[in-house]
Amino acid sequence: MKRVLIGLAGAMALATGGAALAADTASDGHARVIHVYNTPDGESHVEVLTISDTAKALPVQTMTANPYKPSTPSWHNVPQPQFTINMTGTLEVEVSTGAKRTIGPGDLVFLEDAVGKGHITRVLTPVTNLFIRVPKDFSLTTWAKGG
Repeated sequence: MKRVLIGLAGAMALATGGAALAADTASDGHARVIHVYNTPDGESHVEVLTISDTAKALPVQTMTANPYKPSTPSWHNVPQPQFTINMTGTLEVEVSTGAKRTIGPGDLVFLEDAVGKGHITRVLTPVTNLFIRVPKDFSLTTWAKGG
């Protein structure tokens, strides 16, 4: 429970403008976000974006924390754009291009592959995630650039 509270406190700091608190940082010390998205042809991709020091507070709609229940890995989409922070555990995300990315404790991820082929999530160790939903018209790239 203590870890959940610490994770929620960190997420709230991030949501209120403390972007530099994300655990995944670039060599220059800036926070980063792992971005899972789809292109018009339906293919899903993964990239890492640096978050500007001038990024504003996130327009949070809802936040939930829950254990990620392992199941048979299958292709799926997110119901709407959302951030997720791994509070505990490690998982792997695979996109339709074949690229894979390991996501560990403290990593910030923005999922917006709501259509197309989606992604596969594999639980490597028990995971508890914090999900942060934002408006459907939220632009990660604009936010990350400080706009």
